[in-house]
Amino acid sequence: MVKITAGTASTEWPESLKWMIILGSFFIMISYFVVYPFIVAKRTNFDETLVDKPTYITHSKMQFFKIRDFGELFSDSILLFSKGISSSVKMLVITVPLFIVGTVYYYNSNLYGNAELDWSQNMEMAFSFDYNNFSILYFSLLILTIGLSITNSYFQVYKKIIVEISTKEKVLFYLKNTSIVLPVLIVLNLGLGLMPGLLSFVCILILPFLIMPLTFSILENKTIFKSLGSGLTFAKNSWGVSIGITAVMLILLIPILLLGITPLEWLVGMVLDWFLLPLAEDYFLIKNCIWAVVYYAFVSLLLNVIFVAYSLTYFSVKEREEAISLKKELSMFGTKSKTYESEEEGAY
Repeated sequence: MVKITAGTASTEWPESLKWMIILGSFFIMISYFVVYPFIVAKRTNFDETLVDKPTYITHSKMQFFKIRDFGELFSDSILLFSKGISSSVKMLVITVPLFIVGTVYYYNSNLYGNAELDWSQNMEMAFSFDYNNFSILYFSLLILTIGLSITNSYFQVYKKIIVEISTKEKVLFYLKNTSIVLPVLIVLNLGLGLMPGLLSFVCILILPFLIMPLTFSILENKTIFKSLGSGLTFAKNSWGVSIGITAVMLILLIPILLLGITPLEWLVGMVLDWFLLPLAEDYFLIKNCIWAVVYYAFVSLLLNVIFVAYSLTYFSVKEREEAISLKKELSMFGTKSKTYESEEEGAY
C-alpha cells in the first residue's frame, strides 16, 4: 500500500464562497428549466396544445434458449438486469447494512482507517486487497454479502425458466448456491489481490473457466462436480464472447474507479465538510467508510450484470449445441393451427 500520512482536516469554507455556490446553482436551475424552454418555444412559435396519447406496447417475453451474438448478449444482459433491478436493490438493503457493520469495524481497527485515503487506497481496503492489514472477519463478511448478491442475480434468471417456485425452494436455492458461489469468489479475490500488476489480467483470461461451470451447475440444478466437465466445455466454446462481455463490463467499472477524482467527490466532500467537521472527531474514518459503501454498492450491481451475461451465454451455447428451442418448435408444430381436421374429413 502507498504510504499514507494521517492528519486532521482544518479547512473551512468562506461564507462568500458558500453563498456563491448556492446562488449560482439556483441561477443555473432557473435558466435551464424556466428561461431556456420559454426562449425555445417563442423562437419556434409553439402554440399547439399537447395531447398525451397512451402508447400501447406489445409485451414480449425474452427467449432464453437463443443463439446470441456479442451485441445481443450485451443488450439482453442489460435488459434482463433492468427488469430485475428492484430485486437487486432489495438485496442491497440486506447486504449493505452488514457491509457497513464490517466496514466500521475494519476501518476502526485498521491503522489507515482514520487516515486521508485516495480512491485507489480506499478501494484496496474496501475489497480486502490490503493483505498487510488483512482481517479474516471482514474478508468473510465481504465475500458473504457479495456472494448473496450474485446468487440473487442467478435466481432472477432461474425463476424466469422455472415458472412456479415455492418459498421453501427459494430458500434452498439461496442456501445451496451461495455455498457454491463463495469458493469462486474467494479464488477471484485472492487471484486479483495477490497477482502483481499486469499479471492480474490472467485472472480475467481464465474467468470463463471459473464462472461458466458455476453457471452451468446453478442453472442445471446439479452439483458443481457433476457440472465441471460440461461447464468447462461450455467455457471453451464461449471463451471469446465471455472475455468480450467481461472486458466491456470492466470498462464500465472505470467511471466507478474514477469516482473519487470526479466533481462528485468534491460535492460530497463539501457536504461532509459542512456537517462532519464541526461535530465529528473521526472525520476521515467516517468519510472513508461512506466511500467504501458507495464503491461496494456500485461493484455489487456491476457484478450482477456480469453474472446475468454469463447466464445468457450459457443459454446461447446450450441452444447452439442442443437446439432446444428448435425441438420445442417441432413438438408444437401444428398444435397452434387455426384449421383443425376432424376424423371424418378426407374420408370417402
